[in-house]
Amino acid sequence: MKAFGRWLYGDTAGTGLLEVSESAFGEDGDPLRFRAESLPAQGFPARLAIPRADFDFALGVGGLSADPTISDPRVLISWSDDGGRTWSNPLSRPLGRQGESRTRINLLRTGMTGPQGRIWRVDVSDPVYCALLGGAMAVEARTE
Repeated sequence: MKAFGRWLYGDTAGTGLLEVSESAFGEDGDPLRFRAESLPAQGFPARLAIPRADFDFALGVGGLSADPTISDPRVLISWSDDGGRTWSNPLSRPLGRQGESRTRINLLRTGMTGPQGRIWRVDVSDPVYCALLGGAMAVEARTE
């Protein structure tokens, strides 16, 4: 509810009153997770080899802190080849220290898609601003 010029909400697990704000990256001491999942990419009926996948984020979002989750934040990237029932072990990549600039985060040789194609998942739970700008994957058709 909006009250006193702020957005407030109640804690469903306790009796706390919390505020929604752009600078809040946690909820009552627990991290808030940013998660995005792609639509399936497929080459039906052929399976596809994925030699490279690129993800563009707003980079260099780390802050000055002794806490590594703030000074050197990371993104976890995983994928599913069975429509989202199971997921690969996530691969951790740096989002960038404050002021750093990289053009993209990439993964190399992530194998073959399944019959249902490939779904990508990105997770960030470090307490920093995060913006996923886009992603792309290179594909090679296989007839296996």
